[in-house]
Amino acid sequence: FYDENYKNFHIYYNDSEYDLGDGLVDVPITNYKLGNNIFAFTDTYQMTFTVFYRNEFIDLSRVIRSVNFEVGADIVAYVDDETNTFKAFYKGDIYDLETLPPKNYQTGMGMVAYVNQNDEFFVFTQGEKIRILNFSPKYYEVKDSLVMFNQEDFLNIFYGEETMQVERFIPNSFDWGWGTFAYLDENLRIKAYMQGKKHFVINETLREVVVYRNIIVIRFGNNRWAVHYKNQNYHQLDE
Repeated sequence: FYDENYKNFHIYYNDSEYDLGDGLVDVPITNYKLGNNIFAFTDTYQMTFTVFYRNEFIDLSRVIRSVNFEVGADIVAYVDDETNTFKAFYKGDIYDLETLPPKNYQTGMGMVAYVNQNDEFFVFTQGEKIRILNFSPKYYEVKDSLVMFNQEDFLNIFYGEETMQVERFIPNSFDWGWGTFAYLDENLRIKAYMQGKKHFVINETLREVVVYRNIIVIRFGNNRWAVHYKNQNYHQLDE
C-alpha cells in the first residue's frame, strides 16, 4: 500500500512492515503483481525489477525498460529485459526456461505452463521443465496446482508430474481449485478429478457444482445441499 501523507510505499507481511521508498514525490512503483506469498515490481526511479519473497528483496534485473511477468505462489515467470530470454524465479533460484520469449504463459502454485516459439507445450513445476505436447493445445488454463488443457476436444489435466486424459469431451459446467476439478458429465452427473485420480461423486441429475479448495459443494434444486470431501459425501441434515 502507498501512504500518501508520508509518501511511503509499504509491504505488510508476517506481522512486519517493509518500506519500498521514503519521501517520494511520485509513486515509482506502478507496475506490480501479487501472488499468494510473493510480490514482484518494477521501480521506474532505480530501473530495477525486484521480487519480495520470504522477507527479502531480490533484484532480478538492474537495468530495465519494461518487463513482461506473471506471479503465482513461490514463483515469478518473466521475460528478461536484458537478454530477451524466458526465466522463472522459483523459491529463491532463477531458472532459464527458453532462449526466446514464449508465445503465451500462465502461472500457478509453484508452476508455469507455456507454449514456446516452436509451439511446444511445457510445464515448469517443482524446479523441473516437463514437455506436455509437441504442439500447442487448443486451449489451456492454470489454476493453483492444476493445468487444464484441450487436446483434440478431450479434457486433459496435468497435476504433480503426470498428465491424465479425464474425458473425451470438454465439460460445459465445471469448477476447480487447488488439486480438484469437478464437473458435470454428459448425463449431468457430478464427477471429479482429485489429486491425480478420477472420482464419481454423486448419481443425481444436477445443474451446478462448486469447488472450495478441495471440497466439492453439491447444490440440489430443492434447497438441499451436500459436500464431497476425501471421497465421501456428507448430506445436509434436516433440523
